[in-house]
Amino acid sequence: DGPGGPTRCATSGLDPAMASAYRGFTSRDGPLAVLLQHPGSLRLQPPSPDPRSIGLPPGHPPVSSVSAASVTSPTNTYGWLCLTNKLGLPEFDDEDERLIRILAAQLGRMYE
Repeated sequence: DGPGGPTRCATSGLDPAMASAYRGFTSRDGPLAVLLQHPGSLRLQPPSPDPRSIGLPPGHPPVSSVSAASVTSPTNTYGWLCLTNKLGLPEFDDEDERLIRILAAQLGRMYE
């Protein structure tokens, strides 16, 4: 992501109007913003369903669970991959976090 917001953004499961809110959006607060400064992964249940509490844009659907990982290469951090609201279960598990880390690492290699 750059100074003007993400240069590439993909969403799935959001209506087109909400997906368009991500254009130009940059996460500046919350755990997702931390992933840009300190690459890694996280799994959490936010204290509030307000998406802004984790660093997502206003208007994003309420968030009950999160699994996210930094998209990195050996030389750069490009952004993050974030999954919200695991279907059928109240939270993401260790295997979900392992898989998102693998996917984010692969994306980082593609950017490099």
